[in-house]
Parts: sequence; structure tokens; C-alpha cells
Amino acid sequence: MVFLSLTMFGQPAWAHGGQSPTEGYVMVQQALSYLVTDPSPAGTAQALTKVNEALAAKDQDGVAVAEVKQAKADLTNGDTNSGRALLQGSIKEAIAALKPAVGEETGTTIVVAPFVPPATLTGTAWVFLALSVLVAIGGTILAIRFRPQEDMRDLRRDILGAKGIRHQSSHRESTGRDKDAF
Repeated sequence: MVFLSLTMFGQPAWAHGGQSPTEGYVMVQQALSYLVTDPSPAGTAQALTKVNEALAAKDQDGVAVAEVKQAKADLTNGDTNSGRALLQGSIKEAIAALKPAVGEETGTTIVVAPFVPPATLTGTAWVFLALSVLVAIGGTILAIRFRPQEDMRDLRRDILGAKGIRHQSSHRESTGRDKDAF
């Protein structure tokens, strides 16, 4: 029971040791991730919180503070695309200072928006959808219409029976008896 209560109410594990990062460019990257994963006003609010933390950070090496301030103004005014571009540009210096990726590291330095498929079908898509359905229906009708009358069991029996007959007749011919049996 004690173990269960400890696991239910234990402290979560944080990758950064339970403390918030003090580097400005890390907070800008976190703000970018909020903007990309949640473009709603709630995500923008979380990004603004990270931008404020980045502006108040002690270590702002590699961060263009003027661009972060402009991004904050754009995000406050609701222009998330401009804010995201400014935030991305504000950490170019910090990203350029990172060592190149090696081995299995990706080396990704740009945060892009996730792919969102179109919500509605275009005219061309409707045409291809209709043609696909017609081809599927036509193929099903043709398969039923031209289906062989015998099933696989009958065909297998006929083939095995024909081999047995051929084997018997060749055996009779070789012995010279009953040539007229068939």
C-alpha cells in the first residue's frame, strides 16, 4: 500500500533537473514548439510566457533580443506567423554556434508547422473518388459474372484424377495388356 501511494503521488521526472532553463535561446525554442504544436490562443499564451522568460533570462548569448521583443509584440497582436518567423530568426546565432550533427543526430534547426491535410475535397479529388468507386464496383461485378463454375476442390480432384488416369494408361501400355481399356 505504501509503494502504491508513493508511485501515485511521486514527483514527475524533469529532463532539466526540475529547474527551468536559464538560457534564452532554449526558452525561445520552447516558445517555438508551443506555437507549432498548438496554434490556438492557448498555445500562443504559453509561447508568450516562454518569450517573457527568455527576455528576463540572465544568459541571452546567441539571442537577438530586439527580434524577440518584436516577436512578443506580434504574438500579443495575434500575428503568430510573423512572431514565429521572428523567434526563429532571433536564435540563428545560437543555432549556428552549435556543433554539426554526427551519427544518428538529426541536426534539425528549424521548427516547422505540422502537416494538416485539407479539410474538404476538391473537384479533382471528387472525380478520382467517384472513378475509384466505379472501378471497384465494376471489378466486383465482373469477378462474380465470370467466376468459374467449379470451385478449387473440384479442379484439384479433376487434376489429380487426370494424373491417375494417365499413369494407369501408360502403365497398361507398357505391359501390353488392356490397350483398349480406354
